[in-house]
Amino acid sequence: MSKFWKVVLSVCLFIYPVFIFLTLVVFEKDMRVVSLGMMIIGVLALILNFKGGNKVTPLIMCGCALVFIITKSDMVIKFYPCWITAVFGWMFLSSLIHKDPIILKFAKLWDTSIPVHPGYDQISRYCITWNWIWVAFFTFQLVINFYLAMWGSSRAWAIYNGLVSYLLQGLMFVLQFSVNFFFNRNLDRKYNFDRKKAREELKAQKEASK
Repeated sequence: MSKFWKVVLSVCLFIYPVFIFLTLVVFEKDMRVVSLGMMIIGVLALILNFKGGNKVTPLIMCGCALVFIITKSDMVIKFYPCWITAVFGWMFLSSLIHKDPIILKFAKLWDTSIPVHPGYDQISRYCITWNWIWVAFFTFQLVINFYLAMWGSSRAWAIYNGLVSYLLQGLMFVLQFSVNFFFNRNLDRKYNFDRKKAREELKAQKEASK
């Protein structure tokens, strides 16, 4: 997939919650409009990810939209956030049984000096802690989503899933990055470790081995 279409897909997935909020809360349309948007974005994502990439989310989107078209039940669309939240929660939880949980994998991709850091064991434990925090967060989200899908109004469901839920996720990211900054700074001082220098040395070793 080209970078252009990756950007297009990312933008579509990002604005979908805003689309839900505007459709149900601001313009007070019904679930048929939401299901149409869900189907379009899901199909677009499947086409762009045909040769690889994440297919779980677009398949769930298309499946929910298709079942809604057949059953005409708002519950089908309302349970979409439950399925997505459950998938992400399971991904984070199941990764804990592997050597590197998801948070640690992301950290290594972000900073290639981590594997050679003298405080690697502390970094690993720290990432595992954050992995559990995200599992707890997704569990909380799942409980709220399930309650709103079963007993909440369409307006309350749209406000939470189109606005509140993503504000909470944003706060979680801000909190994690803020804590990461102080954790990394203190750890580097403790071991007198220069991450930038380590990354440059690793890059030079990789180029030399080619």
